[in-house]
Amino acid sequence: MNTLDYPLPELDESDPPLFVTAATAKEWAATLPLANPGEVQQHLIKEIEHLNRYPLPARERLAILDTLRKAVGFAQEEAGKRYGGKALPLVPGEQHWLTMAQRLRRACLTGTLHCLDKALADDDRAFTALVLQRALVHLASLQVEGLRGGQALLPAHWRQLHQLLALAESRGLHIEPVKDTARYGDTPTTALAAYGEALLLQAASPFELSTRQLAWVARWARRWGGKLVLSSTSPDNLDALPLAVDLHSALPPRHRPFTGDGARLLWTHALRDSLKSRIALLGQGRSPADLQLGDDCPQPACEQLLKFLYPRWCKDGQTRGMERHPENSPGRVLTQSDSLYYYLSGGKRLNQAPTNSQPSFTDLRKEREHLAMFGSLPTTAQKAEEKAPPPPLESGWQCKDESAIGLRLARPLNAINSERLRQSQLLAVEPPGTKHFLLAIVRWLRAAPEEDKGWLHVGVQLLPGPVEASTLRPANSQDAWRIGYFLPSFPIRHEEASVIIPTGMFRTNLQLQLPGNETITLTRLLDRGEDFDRASYL
Repeated sequence: MNTLDYPLPELDESDPPLFVTAATAKEWAATLPLANPGEVQQHLIKEIEHLNRYPLPARERLAILDTLRKAVGFAQEEAGKRYGGKALPLVPGEQHWLTMAQRLRRACLTGTLHCLDKALADDDRAFTALVLQRALVHLASLQVEGLRGGQALLPAHWRQLHQLLALAESRGLHIEPVKDTARYGDTPTTALAAYGEALLLQAASPFELSTRQLAWVARWARRWGGKLVLSSTSPDNLDALPLAVDLHSALPPRHRPFTGDGARLLWTHALRDSLKSRIALLGQGRSPADLQLGDDCPQPACEQLLKFLYPRWCKDGQTRGMERHPENSPGRVLTQSDSLYYYLSGGKRLNQAPTNSQPSFTDLRKEREHLAMFGSLPTTAQKAEEKAPPPPLESGWQCKDESAIGLRLARPLNAINSERLRQSQLLAVEPPGTKHFLLAIVRWLRAAPEEDKGWLHVGVQLLPGPVEASTLRPANSQDAWRIGYFLPSFPIRHEEASVIIPTGMFRTNLQLQLPGNETITLTRLLDRGEDFDRASYL
């Protein structure tokens, strides 16, 4: 019997795994070559997939899978370093690591669902509650793997999560206490807590998070998933808005309630209290470690992230500063620094290399024309500019929606002559209906390989314009000239005039020299991106 919308392999004794008991699985795991995480991962996939096709008592199967959880966790953490936080789209090697990580998590889930069918058939309440919790944990872990790689979640993921919780709720097992020593020590947990973990991960705007922030949020979601309370009615007190789900759908959670028999709400009052108290205590000088937020989560980054999560988890998400309008028009995008400078400076190039080639008759004719018009011969840099073609514009981009301060862009994952992108990267876009480029910052990235041919979706924040491109360097130095961009003030968002400078250059009160011996003084750091600093100046 297969209870869920999830394919399970037929059981067959013809190809047994290397272990058929928890004790022998423990002995086998002790022999894994931990110095080679890729080999560990491959061994685990092979043997767990063998185990999933071999008939075993359900309790023994689950005991084996629990025994292997430590080895699985090690392999997945090491694999995540190969694809987590990388530029998108992933290159083939990085994509391979992600694919194998997802395959291992699915193998663990498949084995657990074999146990679920047997537990339901035997009407074993305690064991069924345990299996449901383990299955939901594997789905939440699979969700983390996808988010690490910037990959959009499939509708099937939400369908499976909702089906498991609906099954648990129908039998009154969603709040049945179970043991999960590997995650919670001696503290009991529930299937609802694992389900809540997956919802909090999604509600955290995960594609806007850095790799380090995602690791913190995943840990906090695991800790606080148990604070959500499942209900079919709204709470009396709406100081903390509930998360809404439809257990009969394949839709992710949201704050706007669903309708129908599968509509449920998850109250967030206890979560709100935990968040508010920790934000307050951090503001009073308490350390994140003292508040059980993690030794690896320093201030002020910890407090800033909690403030980022609070409205998304408890206050109807993040309200947009400007209304966004649907669009579906071609867009032009610049991602390389030389292209940005060329088009934003009106066709100038920086640090052109001299050419040693013999001039052609055409070159000599142009020199004579230049001498007649300007009274001098063109410089080497001017000659190079005349010969070099303009940097290419990236093709294939579509503008999907826009507001006064942001755009959602998309392009095929396999678009030719397109660069990989990183979160917080500087680029330039030409908004629909305009004929000029504006600087923008990549705020989030999401790869959706399941769409037709696969698409990369990018959310960008537009910076104030028009932009003035320039060159700059520290005053009273002989350093090489660097590229900079001057931005006007933006009164609507209470932003002062600012300058974009190369990453790491900012120092308070640093004087920068501009062409013509003009100088400016940097005053305050406004933003720090992947490849730039943005500062106010005098």
